[in-house]
Amino acid sequence: MTPRDYVTEGIARLPQLGQQPRVVRYLSVYLQQLTQDETVVTQVLDGFLNWRSGETRSWILDTIGALIGQPRPTEFGDEDYRFILGARAIARVSDSSRGDIEKLMAYLAQGSGYSISTVVPEHWYFAFIDLPLTPQWSALYATILLDAIGATDSLELSSANGGTALYDTDGSEYDFASYG
Repeated sequence: MTPRDYVTEGIARLPQLGQQPRVVRYLSVYLQQLTQDETVVTQVLDGFLNWRSGETRSWILDTIGALIGQPRPTEFGDEDYRFILGARAIARVSDSSRGDIEKLMAYLAQGSGYSISTVVPEHWYFAFIDLPLTPQWSALYATILLDAIGATDSLELSSANGGTALYDTDGSEYDFASYG
């Protein structure tokens, strides 16, 4: 099944007066999203029609990841990827409140202790007590936390058990440091 071309169809349905270049460009962005969404839905339907028990779980996780904008990180198995998708789902419904950030941190901590500190204006410090973080996991956690928080000046992520720390000292970019 080939997805419809919503951009061409939508622009063709505009009245002649509305077909100005700026209007067409603006609407094209939203109509393209419909085409992309339909492509993913078509992939899901094709997958269910071609159901194979051995391939299904990974395929379903990858499809969910495509739907919510979280592709599978390199070398992540199904369990790790499912965990990341769960965190992404919590972050997507976050209203940036302290309660929502606490809920996400509790999930990310995987049963270990954690702390959250904020310094005005908008500096967040997250620490895990017994959860060592590799650079790949730190980067994923930071991205998910930033999405849940929204606008912030800086974010620091560390583990008291050793591992890597993600920090932003001058507001320009994040760096990693190892410690034990």
